[in-house]
Amino acid sequence: MFQGMVLAQQPQLRFVLAPELRQSLRLLQMSTVDILTRIREMEQENPLLEVRWPEYGSARKSPRSGDEFQRNSGSDSRSTERQETLEQTLLQQLRLTDAPAELKRAAAFLAGNLNDNGYLAIAPEEAAACLGGSTESVMQGLRLLQSCEPAGAAASSLTECLMLQARRDSDAPCSIERLIQEHLTDVAKGRWQRISRSLGTTEKETMEAVRYMRRLTPRPGLAFSVTATPYVIAEARITWREERHALRFNSDDMPALGLHPIAKTTVHGSSAQWRRNAEMKREEAKIFIEGLRFRRNAIRTVIRAVVEEQSQFVRCGPEAIRPLKLEQIAAKSGYHPSTVSRAIRDKYVETGFGVFPLSRFFSAGLGTDTGETVSSRSIKCRIRTLIASECRSKPLSDSELASALQEEGIRVSRRTVAKYREEERLLPSALRCRMPFDG
Repeated sequence: MFQGMVLAQQPQLRFVLAPELRQSLRLLQMSTVDILTRIREMEQENPLLEVRWPEYGSARKSPRSGDEFQRNSGSDSRSTERQETLEQTLLQQLRLTDAPAELKRAAAFLAGNLNDNGYLAIAPEEAAACLGGSTESVMQGLRLLQSCEPAGAAASSLTECLMLQARRDSDAPCSIERLIQEHLTDVAKGRWQRISRSLGTTEKETMEAVRYMRRLTPRPGLAFSVTATPYVIAEARITWREERHALRFNSDDMPALGLHPIAKTTVHGSSAQWRRNAEMKREEAKIFIEGLRFRRNAIRTVIRAVVEEQSQFVRCGPEAIRPLKLEQIAAKSGYHPSTVSRAIRDKYVETGFGVFPLSRFFSAGLGTDTGETVSSRSIKCRIRTLIASECRSKPLSDSELASALQEEGIRVSRRTVAKYREEERLLPSALRCRMPFDG
């Protein structure tokens, strides 16, 4: 039998997205803030794309001159830049000490290796290797750094952080060090009697020590951290008026796009290379404009379909949300479920109950005794309401929450309640228990 390489043709079906469709899908899943940024970039990159920004009063909103949001946020960012970091604060204090230069150098190095919480993010042995010194000198530099303000900075653990703060206070309870070192877990779980027996203190003395410890700062570096405030722009505003919902799309902030008049003419005497570049830019602008038009139509169609399905939410609030799947909106809007998924990604709507992401309106359903289905979102809202109204000294367990929901006709297990509670970032009953002497 002959064996060797043979050149042959084999027919094969492949699904390939056109460049126009790929760009449309990319634009569809971008948020409004990202879209505005992309439009500004395209306006700078493509001279044949004409962007007409909306006017506010007598001032034209132009990205080149800086819009009102940029001017207002600019002052905030400058004030943020002037805020001292934790490292700068510690270094200023180190300069005022009369410690040896070697210890100051080690302390300054460690000050630059603190995380956002103010904790030490490098081992002393590693710091000694980087500095080319001994571990003992690094430890002395660490103690020098820990003597600075804020108290608790440069600690390696929560226990050490709290201990550094308590040791500086002459009015701290006598049992506070043992409480911090031995009973952090017991405090978290509310085991007051166990703590009292171990420390040999009365219950009132235990409560005073616990109350003092809770006033300490577990993350001293957060007061110096600078975080950018996220901004969102709602795609639409939904209100309930005259027993029906009213939908208004927030398109006033979106600019009008078109081709520059020069794109429709041919410059006589221009080179072939120039004409090819002009044609490429013209096609690029047309594809971008069509992609934004597709995005606007798809988002509006999806939002209308979602609002029609969730009209009770618009009227009564989050507890009235219905079970809803992407396939239902896809069938109603005529788009593929993957297109619907892109259309709701990072998109927000403004309602009478606040600003919500579109994804909030989609959830699975659970059965009830009446044969109907109730959404998991409404069950989470109900769990949050039950926990908010519980007795703080005797909080409801997951089993009791499940029983309360079953009495309302919602068939839900204890495990499902625990899952929903964790997704809502609600503590278990043992950690929600208020101390007997708390006000």
